[in-house]
Amino acid sequence: MTTQEIKQDDDEYINIELDTKCSCLQSKLNSHLAS
Repeated sequence: MTTQEIKQDDDEYINIELDTKCSCLQSKLNSHLAS
């Protein structure tokens, strides 16, 4: 694997991490507003 490929993998992983966190926060916020 080249450094470029590793970096790309890493970026995708980070984006997935961020997406997951955002979705999690969003649903927490929604349930908080709903209660």
